[in-house]
Amino acid sequence: MNTLYINLILYLTYTFWGFKKCRALTVHNILSIWFTFIALMGCICVNCGYYQIIYGRVTTLPLYPYILCFLSFIFLMYPLQKINYKKVHLINIPLTSNTKFRTYSFIPLLILILFTIAYIPSVITALTTKDISDVYDSQRIDGIDIYNYSPLANAIIWIGRKFFNWFYGIFLFYSIWNLRFQNKKEQIYLISILLVATIPYFLRTISTGGRGGFIFFTMQIIVLILPLHNYINKKLKQKFYIVCLIFIAISIPYVAAMTEGRTEGGSESAFGAIIRYFGEPYPNLGKNIWEKTNHFLMGRRMYPELFGFTNNSQMSQYEKFRLWEFLSGIRMLNYKTIFGDFYVEFGATIAIIIIGSMGILMNRYLKRRCLSFYQLPLYSLYIDVCITAPLWFNRRNTGDLLIIIQCLIVSFLLKKIIKKKQ
Repeated sequence: MNTLYINLILYLTYTFWGFKKCRALTVHNILSIWFTFIALMGCICVNCGYYQIIYGRVTTLPLYPYILCFLSFIFLMYPLQKINYKKVHLINIPLTSNTKFRTYSFIPLLILILFTIAYIPSVITALTTKDISDVYDSQRIDGIDIYNYSPLANAIIWIGRKFFNWFYGIFLFYSIWNLRFQNKKEQIYLISILLVATIPYFLRTISTGGRGGFIFFTMQIIVLILPLHNYINKKLKQKFYIVCLIFIAISIPYVAAMTEGRTEGGSESAFGAIIRYFGEPYPNLGKNIWEKTNHFLMGRRMYPELFGFTNNSQMSQYEKFRLWEFLSGIRMLNYKTIFGDFYVEFGATIAIIIIGSMGILMNRYLKRRCLSFYQLPLYSLYIDVCITAPLWFNRRNTGDLLIIIQCLIVSFLLKKIIKKKQ
């Protein structure tokens, strides 16, 4: 338990240092708070006994993996120190008068609209299911969707996911930036863009019986658009706050019902499950992951195609977990921090090298106190990784490696499409 307190002190110290550099809720500082919150929840989870209900007694935890995990955190935060300023200069964002951008963005917007529509029937099916937790079980245990998508809908969803990864950050900035200036007619157009840049992810979360998607993607949106805060007028900010409160009010009943459904008949309460949800990553790292591995998976779980391992796409998540448990010799838990995820795969040394390389390369990509519209595809992807990093690494498949290259291509095309002087 003392190790978890030391771990918390490390993140607290770094967070205070970040605020000493800039006394504002910057992207860097709010992510530091997020990591510190997860570390704090780890202490609470173990101290109150919620963790032990599921994972058993916690004895002495080794300090070394937590130091390495904290080093990983520093690497991830390293590039974000470049924009740890109260006001970040946003450049090259096109106005609605830029007809060239509007013309070229038509196809991505159309695909995202179709992507949104494709999820609606499955969301209706999920919300009208007698026991909403069956939606989750169907996905994770049985390996099938509770709603039977048509071949056309599957094709739209497959294409839509790619376009969403490439363009949601672009459209978020473009719509919010231009909402400051426009008349009502233009505002309807911009709000429509804002909706198709956010709604599909939440619909997908409901259709698969998830809860975390609501939390993580909401945080991702907030952190992502934080640099826009100083450019938005007070009236527009108030409207955003109202929309956020309405969204939270709508989301709470769904999340509560899903949590209740998953814990019904189990050994823990719904409240205890929520505490453990946020509190288990750091205890898991020391108790269930560190030095428990018989064999490192060496990329076969994350990137099977690259490491010559046949991956059966028909297997459910639970069946895949059992396979990885058999190969590695440890219980394959969802939440074990980004360092824990890479440790299971490659061992401590390679894990640090990979995470360190991510931070160093992103640091080369970003400019000090400046964020360009062209950088948003890759920047959005990096923020996505940072949001889930205290819990796991969420980009662990070969397709996500391709998305990095694709985001760079989209950035290059943006430079060609948008005029430097508007």
